[in-house]
Amino acid sequence: MKIITYLICVFTLGLTAQNPRNFKFEDSTTINNYINEQQLAFLTEDIYILKTIEDYKTYTSEGNLVSPVIFVFNEKGEFTEYINFYNAEKKLSNLKRLRKKKSKNSPDFKYWEEKIVSLKTNQVYTHNQTGYIFVLSWGIHWNKIKSAKLISKWYEVLLRQKENNPDIQLILLNTDLQNSWDISQETKDWMLEQVNNPENIRDNQR
Repeated sequence: MKIITYLICVFTLGLTAQNPRNFKFEDSTTINNYINEQQLAFLTEDIYILKTIEDYKTYTSEGNLVSPVIFVFNEKGEFTEYINFYNAEKKLSNLKRLRKKKSKNSPDFKYWEEKIVSLKTNQVYTHNQTGYIFVLSWGIHWNKIKSAKLISKWYEVLLRQKENNPDIQLILLNTDLQNSWDISQETKDWMLEQVNNPENIRDNQR
């Protein structure tokens, strides 16, 4: 329950700064339906999710629950930089401009690799250690079509770059709550009641 309580706190921060969102537990069907409805240029084999609710807790505790952003790792899996809408066009148009040195501010890709699985196969990700890794963060829960569309646009640019740089690895990391996590339906219902009702959240904080 400590993990659940922590997640409620994370969502509270988002709800106080943004319009109320309709959080739901998603699965491959609902995610793929959203992709089709919004006509996003996502390839299913590139879509990954957080493996467990514990992994989700760790991911959010590092301040990674943001979108639209791209996390970039070099061939060795070392984090190099963070691309957002302020510098995306310039960075993605010329991959040679990407930083080569490891950043000291974030963990290596190994930290991520152990926490994500394929939406399609449920298999863990395996880094081939030959090309740069681009992790594009997105989620239905943001309730912002423009954000998803922007990620789709960046993804298309990277797909074109991949034609000339086949070693590039692309990960569309979906940051939604997942039905596949090993938690009871009762806990899921309680979580959704809390995060979708700001009044409940404020009462719990008193």
